[in-house]
Amino acid sequence: MKDKKFIKSVDGITILIYGIVALFANYVGFLAYIIAVGASRGIAKSMLGMWILAIIPMIPAILLSSIYIRRCIDEQYVYSEGKVSWLRNFLIFILPGELFRFLISLTDLGHSSGTGYVNFTPSFIFENLYIYPSGQNTRIRMDQQYTFTDYAVYILCYLIYLLIYVLILMAIYRFFWHRIDSENKKLKQYADIDKHHRNQF
Repeated sequence: MKDKKFIKSVDGITILIYGIVALFANYVGFLAYIIAVGASRGIAKSMLGMWILAIIPMIPAILLSSIYIRRCIDEQYVYSEGKVSWLRNFLIFILPGELFRFLISLTDLGHSSGTGYVNFTPSFIFENLYIYPSGQNTRIRMDQQYTFTDYAVYILCYLIYLLIYVLILMAIYRFFWHRIDSENKKLKQYADIDKHHRNQF
């Protein structure tokens, strides 16, 4: 058995660019939400419709992020006997940018005129499960006065959203990784067969 080792294949520039892509992709998602609301006012009037529309920003954000992931994954792929190489690369690649997006949202708890542009869905969850039911819209959104409880609830809402968001990206990353892995194994198999045939002659 050949000695194979994991080679670091995610550089700092790639991680930085993903962070920029994540911000841009989620802003596009926010614009998609605005368009969707304008095109379906009837749906937006119902609570269920509002929650369905709140998921829309995640769709273009995930699609655009997936395009960048696909462009980078060939360079990140490393043939290894370890079963978690893809997961290790994914976490190194994705988490810094997503952590940055989360941290900047804490500056105004995803305000619709601020970081809510790139964090719309968790902000929507926070507002509709906490701010509006408790009647604290004026204090939190207009006066921007925050308490420890506000931060705690927002972080919980964000983590729920982030878990779903990252799991979807993880599944996409794993799909691309598995496809490259399968292609490489087939190429290696063909190369071994060809070498065997040449050795016979």
